[in-house]
Parts: sequence; C-alpha cells; structure tokens
Amino acid sequence: MSISRKLLPLPLLAMVGANTATAPAIAASNLEQLRKEVVDILDASCARCHQVGKLEKIKEPSQNFGNVLDLEALVRDKKHVIAGNPDNSKLWKTMMDANMPYDVYNGDYEAHSPSAEDKQKVADWIIAEGNAGKELISSRTFVSDDDFLNAILDDLRTLPEHRISRTRYLTLANLYNGGASEEAMEVYRQGAVKLLNSLTYQPEPIMYEKLGPGDTILRVNLDDMGWDDDKWDLLQSNNPYLIQYDSPTARFVEKHTETKTPIIRADVFAFIAPRPKLYLKLLDLPDTFGELQKFLGIDINEEIENNRVARAGFQHSGVSQNNRMIERFSTKFGAFWNSYDFAGNKGNQSLLLHPMGPIGDNPFKHDGGEMFFTLPNGFQAYYLAASDGKMLISGPTEIVRDPRRRDLKVTNGISCISCHSQGIRDENQDEIRDYVLNSATFDSKMRKKIEAIHPPQEEMKKIMARDKKRFMDAMRSADLDPNLFLDGQVEMVSALSDQFERNLTLEMAAAEFGLSVDEFNKALPRAGKIGYDLSLRLKQDQVPRDQFIGQFAEILTNMTDHTLIAQSESEDTVKKVKKEREDRDTFDLTLFANKQEYDVDEKAVFTFKSDKTCFLTVVNVEGNGTSTVLLPNKFRKDPVKLKAGKDLEFPGKKDDFHFRLADAGKEKIIALCSTSHDYIPGIKYNFKTTTFAEQGSENKLNKSLEKAATEYTRAIRIEGKKAKKVALKKKTKKSDKLVAQARKAITIVVH
Repeated sequence: MSISRKLLPLPLLAMVGANTATAPAIAASNLEQLRKEVVDILDASCARCHQVGKLEKIKEPSQNFGNVLDLEALVRDKKHVIAGNPDNSKLWKTMMDANMPYDVYNGDYEAHSPSAEDKQKVADWIIAEGNAGKELISSRTFVSDDDFLNAILDDLRTLPEHRISRTRYLTLANLYNGGASEEAMEVYRQGAVKLLNSLTYQPEPIMYEKLGPGDTILRVNLDDMGWDDDKWDLLQSNNPYLIQYDSPTARFVEKHTETKTPIIRADVFAFIAPRPKLYLKLLDLPDTFGELQKFLGIDINEEIENNRVARAGFQHSGVSQNNRMIERFSTKFGAFWNSYDFAGNKGNQSLLLHPMGPIGDNPFKHDGGEMFFTLPNGFQAYYLAASDGKMLISGPTEIVRDPRRRDLKVTNGISCISCHSQGIRDENQDEIRDYVLNSATFDSKMRKKIEAIHPPQEEMKKIMARDKKRFMDAMRSADLDPNLFLDGQVEMVSALSDQFERNLTLEMAAAEFGLSVDEFNKALPRAGKIGYDLSLRLKQDQVPRDQFIGQFAEILTNMTDHTLIAQSESEDTVKKVKKEREDRDTFDLTLFANKQEYDVDEKAVFTFKSDKTCFLTVVNVEGNGTSTVLLPNKFRKDPVKLKAGKDLEFPGKKDDFHFRLADAGKEKIIALCSTSHDYIPGIKYNFKTTTFAEQGSENKLNKSLEKAATEYTRAIRIEGKKAKKVALKKKTKKSDKLVAQARKAITIVVH
C-alpha cells in the first residue's frame, strides 16, 4: 500500500492484492477429488463437534450444526458455505478467523486443527462449487415467464370445461433457473404437494401432477382442496411476490381461471401457508383446545374416564425439555394424539410422582401441549395450546424446542410438519406403567387405572405403527415418497420453506425476476440507483431475503412491464423473514464497493450495512499479503458506529480524505464489526504513529484476532461472570458478553 504525499490530507491508496475468488474453473473429475480431500479435512478437524455419529464429549451437535461432512447440503443451504465465495462462507471464515475448532482455541491443543494448506484446500473447494453451480445453470434451457405461462395455457386447454375456472398453479421456475439440483427439485415438488394435502379436509388425496418445461409447474384445483375462492385469496394476500404479468397469455389465463392471481410460487407457498396465523385459518382451526375437541367430536376427559385412551410417559423427549406424556384417542377422522409438556420435572410436574392428570385427585400440572389429528385423506393437522386451553402459535423454548429453527421455537405448523415427517414418532417408550405397577407408593385404584390406560410397550408400538403406516400410505396414495428427504435428512415441506428464507445469490435474484443473469445485468440500470446498488451487492456477495423483497416492487416496475399487486398482509411475511434472520446469535454485515472494476486513479467508495448496531473496522489486504487498517485511521480516530439498518459510506462526504486506486491488480477489502467492543480486539490501530496502521500479513492478523478472542473467552470461563475480567489491553472495559463479531470481504479489480 502506498500513500501519495502530494494530495494529503486526501491520501492515495494503491490497492493491489490477490484473492482466490477469481480462480479458474476446475474440471468435474478434479472437483470430485477435491470434495474427497475436503471431507477428510473436515472429518479430522470439525466432525467431533459438527457431525452426527462422530461427536466427541458432547451429545448434540454444537450450534445445531451436525452435518459438516455432507458437502452437498453445505453448498445448498448457504448457511455455512457460499459457493464461489470463501471469504464470506461461514465455514471458511471461522477457520481463518481462528474461531474454530473451538476446542483447540480454548486450550485443548492436542485436538486436530486445520493447517494453512487445509484452509486453502477448503477455499479451493468452495470456489470450485461456485463454478459447478454456474455450469449447471448454463446447461439448462432457461424457463422464462412466457415459457411457463404458455405451458399453463396449454394445460388449461386439456382440462374439462367445468374444472378450468377452479384450477390454480404453483411454479418452481425460479428455483430451477436459480440452480437447484434435480434431486432438490424433486424434493421441492413433492414438498409442495404434501403441504397441499395437509391443508384440506377432502377425503381424496391431491395428486402429484407436474408439467411444463423442466417440470417446474404443479397443478391444483380448488374443488379438490374443498376451498372456496376466499381461501385462495387469503393465501395470495400474504404473498409478497404477487405479480400480475403483462402479456396476452397472462390475460387469457386470468380470464379463464376467473382470477387475476391464479399462480403462486411454490417456495412462497411453503413459507407462508404452514405458519400461524394463516395455517390456522386455512384449516379453520378454533382458538381453544376445548373447541378443537368439539370440532373432532370427542371429550378427552370423558375418554380418559372411560379408559378409551392409550398413554405413554417418559422422562426424556427429542422435543420437550422435561418429562412428557402423550396420549391417543379416536375421532371421526382417525387418530388424535395429544401431549402434556412441562416447564420442570419436580413436584406436581413430575410424571413419576403424579402419573395422572390433568384433572382428578392429585393430578400433574402441565404447562401446555402439542396435538395432531388425522385428516380425512390420511395426512395430519397440528395444534399447540397452553395448559388453560388457549391456542398458541409457538411453544415456549423453556418447555419445547425445535433445533431446526433459528429461534428454537416450535412453531405451528411448520415445526410440527418437520418433526412428524413420517407421522407419529415412535422412538420413545412408556416408563410410567412399569414404574407404577411395581411401586408400593401408589394404591390399588391408581395401579388399576394406570394399567388400563397405559398399554404394554409392545401393544403401544403396534398402535403407533398402525398410525404411522396410515400416514405413509396416504403420502403414497398422492404419488409422494414418504422416505424422500433433502440430503437424506430434511423433511420436504421444510426444505422448500427453507429455500425461501435463504439469502440470494446473483443467479437466484435474476431468476426471481424471471430473467437470466445476462438479461438481469443489462436490465438493472433501468431501475436507477437502487438497481445499480443491488447489482453491485449481488456481484460481490449475497442479499438477505427481506432486504431483497423491500426493493423488489420498485425494481420490477422499472425493469419490466409486470406489476406487483400490493397486499398489506404480505408485509407480515417480510417481517417474519427478517425476524427469523435477526433472531440468530450472529448478524448480517453488508459490504460492497461503488464499482466492481476500476480504472487506475479512480476513487473507491465502500458501503456498509448491518442488522445490528456495531463498531466497524475496515482492513485492506495487499497482493503481497500485507494487511492495513483503513478505518479507523489518523483522520478518523473515534470508534466508527454502524447503526442497525443504516447505510454508511466510507470515505463519506464529511471525511477529509478519499481513496484513489493507483495501480492495477486485485484487492481484498475486509470489514469487521463488533457489537461488544468499540475497537476490534487484536488489532493495533496506532493513530499517533501512522496514518493507516499496518498489521503484518493476513495470517498474522488472523492470529492476533484469534489470540484476543481466546484470551477474552478464557477470562470469562476461568473467573466467572461476577469476577473481575482480565483486560485484553489497558483501559478496555469488559462485560460478560462474549465477542459478537461479523466479517465480510470483497474483491475489487483495477485495470
């Protein structure tokens, strides 16, 4: 890095560097070999904490991340790996930031840690996966808006006249064009049809019928669903992508289906429909557990009194945090399963001390429950309620948890659909019957009652097996595969719903507008500055879903002739996506340059944005590997606060300096933002002695960051929350809160 003294206090920074993101494509055979090598690296360094079946010293995967060896899943879910972009892939960043492996950086120096060569190999693999994804997209025939509209028109022409006006369509063209593999596409198609079958009281299954280019269209008829127009309109009113297409074909489809909104994206459907309160409305579920019993034609207290119930109680459950009891009744539709969940295990919340309830002599005292019942077609509907019978939209995390959700909340019905992917879960066995019958603590009356309503384990297994078979048979009757999971583990409706929550790549964003990447890049300038900024962000990183939706309407209007139909309820959908993203312990940090490519002597300006208020440090890594702090600096010494949701430009209009790119090359810019420290621990700012503080090599910088974070963690672990903390440097105030830090990096090219 060089500084031109001629223009001070407007310094010139020569930005010359290297970045692996521009590495050449890797042949498919070489990619397979690279995957094998990376699996070996992750197996040795990460599997002990993050791979189910290989965990050491822990029972559950750390941070609910338990499939580190499933490379295909890592690439697809984009939580830990952003194909083509190692700098912003969480897996690689935690290695480079020296935050992982956790045991190594917290004192267990005998545990295996990835070498510098290993880290480079992981980066090479991430780049290669990005190239492979682009090759997949380029190998497909792009499905345009006109393509799927024409396919829908052709399909309508084949239908009996009396069914045309009630026919609707779900599309997956955006997922297909955005690069979803064929294996994933099949999971998504079946997930959409499974969800349709979970939202109807009709006795016949909704059949899996795919059509159109790339099998990207699913047909459904409202009469088959037993839905009136209001149900479909309710669904569409929550759709943030409710587009009215501007074409003669679209007008024809709208005319004959007698609605302006005959189409919904399948991923949007899977995100909005199985979440309260829309889920409850689509199934006409009541507000209280008592009313639900009336709807199903049973009275559970009467059923228990007359021994028409099968119960099982156990101390540990995969969902409940404490002991749990489940019970089965028969209804006009089939099985009704109910659970009693507890906030604790002591006193009247202990099933071993109080095995009877919720009414009667000396009963247990539960805090809530989860219920599901068989629908007429054999699929299942779900319900949550507090102990007083009032309906809940989600269960308290101190009682029940869904480890798949970012906020851990069991949310009706997406969490229930995911958990009961194949019907009733049968892995737990009753512990109450044998305990009570073999204990002199309980009187004869109690023992007889327990014997009557707690069947022997083998009998209970048969009851569960019958109900499970009915559910799986129902899926098969709809031409669905009950054993189909994304990556062998993610339930199909959840997989499709999760896809909607993902941050967007350039390819995915283009597909959302019905455009190829080339068409998208050419069209974006028509959207003005908002389109230009989005283009820069997508070329350099990913964009969170809620932020993308917030800009979608304006860009769509300026780029195309289509219209986004505004719906007030759709704003709630955006809020749900944003909340689920912001409920995470980590937070999103945005960084993009005002151009992706520059000419020599051009000025560079960087824009930063964060989910949470944090303190920003910007680092430049040169071609020779030297890292230098750009911000804070001698001209701007005070901590730089990046306010949540607000853009910050650097250099800004009020700064007494600017950056000019003096030499050709490539440059890495790294942004670090901390919610718990004014200045990033481990960085030497040196405001008095230098204008821009050099930190040595990037590797040395990472080690300094690692050392600071490790010392901080150890101080807390050793001395306890109320003890005086060991300061990392003089005059640094510390709190009990661990270091919360986000990192982003981009590459800019100077010609």
